[in-house]
Amino acid sequence: MPDTAPEASIQRFVHDLTRIRDARDVSRDDIQEATRVSDDVLEDFESGSLFERTSFNQVYLRSLAKSYARLIGVTPPERVLKHLQAALNNRYANELAVEELDEEPLSVEWPEEKEKAAKEEGTTAETGGGGTASSLTEADTKADNPKSARRWTSSPDATAGDGGKANSASGGAFHVAWQPVVIGLVILLIVGGGIFGLVMLSGNGEAAPDEPDVDEETAAEAVAPTTEPDDAPESLDDGPDGPPVQLGATIHATIWADGGNVDGVRVQRDNDLRRPYWVEEGDAVVLPFQERIVIEGQFDQFTLFIEERPMSLEPLDAQGRRVLSRTDLEAWADTTRTSPASELPVPADTLRIP
Repeated sequence: MPDTAPEASIQRFVHDLTRIRDARDVSRDDIQEATRVSDDVLEDFESGSLFERTSFNQVYLRSLAKSYARLIGVTPPERVLKHLQAALNNRYANELAVEELDEEPLSVEWPEEKEKAAKEEGTTAETGGGGTASSLTEADTKADNPKSARRWTSSPDATAGDGGKANSASGGAFHVAWQPVVIGLVILLIVGGGIFGLVMLSGNGEAAPDEPDVDEETAAEAVAPTTEPDDAPESLDDGPDGPPVQLGATIHATIWADGGNVDGVRVQRDNDLRRPYWVEEGDAVVLPFQERIVIEGQFDQFTLFIEERPMSLEPLDAQGRRVLSRTDLEAWADTTRTSPASELPVPADTLRIP
């Protein structure tokens, strides 16, 4: 029986990927050259140890797994993402090997399934003699309580003898039960007629006055702020069409690789060291910070978002970097009314770089 420990699912997943690579004559050097990922990282990925390193979050693992799958001929490569998630959730057996290497599926009884089966067996054992117990309880109830016994047993003679009285009582109850209903309907009709009459009298047959015409330019001037700080960062789409931006103790910057693969964009968050980040086209990486973030390189390959609102990548400082401080962002948040972006692959409050 296959191992059902959480790390065993990940081991089976990366082992199947490696066997598919070997079966299709793709070397690790080929993948390293195409992805520019170091050989050490690829080796840790294929051994499963990369999943234990907290510096590589799920966004990076998904991007690496998808690129790896594309280079070894898994089509479409997005299929590997559901198997990766299954491995992370301890639910991967050998589905990739079944799909790509025509192997027989493994039979795995997961721990939750074992517990469920044990509970069902225990429930069946407890209720196995349920019918007899119910009969005994019913008989005991009749013996101990004569009034209760009369509820369990009916006498045909008694029923036949009292039939007229029973029907008469039933008819009376039916008549009495309908009286409140009729009274309620009459009251509703009276109240409704009164309200309708008041509305007709107050309206007096006249149409409501037309609202004054206001041209769009005047309306925009009434809504738009009169002044804006000169040093506030520019957003890509400011306008009165969304809620105010809320900046908490932690601010989230999102780098969305919508213009191609982002290979080594350098980011410094607060007092942390400047680090390179690699994001595959179509994916995003979320970077939390508190006071300042500095971004440099490959500005034409990604779009920047702050709290899921688009943020301009200009102006740059003398060193060609985009520097955003909390003070700048607070001024920007006061004048920004754009709605959160809906096309981002991941929301800003779910996946974070540690």
